[in-house]
Amino acid sequence: MFDNIGIKIKSAAKAFAWIGIIASSIAGFFVMFSNGDTPLPGILIIIIGCLGSWLSALTLYGFGQLIENSDILVEQGKIKQNDTYAVNNAAKHQWRCNGCGNMISEDICPICNKDKIDTLNKWKKDALITEQEYNKKMEELNNEQH
Repeated sequence: MFDNIGIKIKSAAKAFAWIGIIASSIAGFFVMFSNGDTPLPGILIIIIGCLGSWLSALTLYGFGQLIENSDILVEQGKIKQNDTYAVNNAAKHQWRCNGCGNMISEDICPICNKDKIDTLNKWKKDALITEQEYNKKMEELNNEQH
């Protein structure tokens, strides 16, 4: 019942649009022919009713499309069960490379070859970390290398 909700919302939007357009047209023609003096109210009902139905359905359809697209994005972003590298290294990523912004766990970024020391020095220079944090990270780097 709640599977593929994006497709169901989009289908409902199409149905509501057509039901609204048909109902507005029938009501407009009824008012137009029952009021013999002037057809203007009936024409307005047809135009405003059809336009309102279409705009309402357009909004609902767009919402269904958003849900459908988010389901696709969630599915593409999932870590596969057999991807042991991603699972084992997910917790180790603790550095954002200063050169390319890649999350790295190695001393040298595999994307742009910048290293952690360059990143730490830039953070310190830009006052993004305190002297104490800088010294602690440098000590951790020295311990990792030895």
